[in-house]
Amino acid sequence: MRAIAYLMLALGPVTVAHSQVCTADQDQQFDSCTGEFYDSGGVGGNYGNNEDVTATICPDGGAGSGPFTSVRFIPWALAGGPPPGDRLEIFDGTTNAGAPLAVGTSGNSLAGLTFTSSDASGCLTFRFRSDVGGTSAGWFARIVTTPWPGTNGAQTVCSNGASFSMFGFLGNSPDAGGSWTAPGGGAHSGSFNPATDPSGIYTYSHAGAVPCPDVSATVTVTKVQVPNAGINGNATFCTTSSAAQLINFLGGSPDGGGTWTGPNGAHSGNFNPASDPAGTYTYTVSGTAPCANASANVIVTVNQPANAGTSGGTSVCSNSAAFQLFDLLGGNPQPTGAWTGPSSTPVVGTYTPGTSAPGVYTYTVPGAPPCPAALSTVTVLQTTAPNAGQSRSITVCSDDAAFSMRGQLLGTPDLGGTWVGPLGAHGDLFNPTTDPAGAYVYTVAGTGPCANASATLTITVNQRPNAGMNGSVTLVQHRCQLQPVRRIGWNTAGGRCLA
Repeated sequence: MRAIAYLMLALGPVTVAHSQVCTADQDQQFDSCTGEFYDSGGVGGNYGNNEDVTATICPDGGAGSGPFTSVRFIPWALAGGPPPGDRLEIFDGTTNAGAPLAVGTSGNSLAGLTFTSSDASGCLTFRFRSDVGGTSAGWFARIVTTPWPGTNGAQTVCSNGASFSMFGFLGNSPDAGGSWTAPGGGAHSGSFNPATDPSGIYTYSHAGAVPCPDVSATVTVTKVQVPNAGINGNATFCTTSSAAQLINFLGGSPDGGGTWTGPNGAHSGNFNPASDPAGTYTYTVSGTAPCANASANVIVTVNQPANAGTSGGTSVCSNSAAFQLFDLLGGNPQPTGAWTGPSSTPVVGTYTPGTSAPGVYTYTVPGAPPCPAALSTVTVLQTTAPNAGQSRSITVCSDDAAFSMRGQLLGTPDLGGTWVGPLGAHGDLFNPTTDPAGAYVYTVAGTGPCANASATLTITVNQRPNAGMNGSVTLVQHRCQLQPVRRIGWNTAGGRCLA
């Protein structure tokens, strides 16, 4: 009888010691604590007709070396036919003598079953016989005297991905219960956390019972850095603000090289408040598989500048009616502003001539940040109104002394006015003896925009009573007897007394 065995090395830098491929194509004993056991067709082939082959599998140290051989069947496919048909018998020990532990046929699948020697030799013996009625794929079994670590695997993850078990990325159905080491050689839980664990080769190992060696397989983890588009932000502009890069309004530390989209589609990322619309602008950084793209938004608000109108001015007379300063502004000022007066103190927006101080009044409309406040002014020039005093009526005697008519008016009339009386223009001095009674109008000329001011002095002149002129009388005694009478006069023409 001929014997054949193939040595299979684990892929990658980690060695699975003595991991053999054992093919039952000739009678042979295989000493291996781990490996693969196939029918004569090997990997991917069918066994032949009319075969009768016996294979014994013992631990690495040979029969009686200590460990007990254990074999696990995975797929199973034997051809059917007349009894006894194609069959695999499993014996405990180094020979096919005695009753088998199990017999696998087309009708009795061994898939998923594990057989472990209890013989002192620690070996299992397999006898396969086929008839001439057809062939099939046979079986694949794994030698798991030492627990099987599986075959090497790899996984690429995103740095912001969820934690995962690396065990699931080992190939060929590894046995549980092994231990993990990290790329630096330190112990590891076997759960990979992309947020904290580094990229590298993680090793899964099973300890072999002497003389079985330790076995291991690896999972190579490549971690791809997640793209960073930053944290959502807000930006507020005035329509008069300078253009700005929207990436500066994202929080965190966004990666460069991303793309922007706005309310109108693709955008450069340089926001111009004078022409670009307000709204949501999205920054996207492309991810490298398996990392998805990352996006963050900047919500842009554009405020209109404040409008205080255009400056204005007016000239008023101190006795004019009150008016609103706002009405003197040009343009379309917003009504939300406030006024300060010539002394920079807050004032109401009503100017009252004669009471309010003339000068420059400032109207300020606050701007919605970052728009500045807007200012305009109203300059009020005020002219003092002329004062002609208040009208009055007086009565004088015709022999009174001349007097100033302005002094007779009520109030405090200004100097420099002119008088017009019943006979026309008149000076300020009134002479009761010679000037006629009547209405005398005093006018003080106004300087624009003030009108002239007038007051009337109405003068009544009463004539002084006339008692005549003093005189004297010389009495001449006549023969007439003087008698007391009620009234005595002297007739000068006749030279006689009159009774």
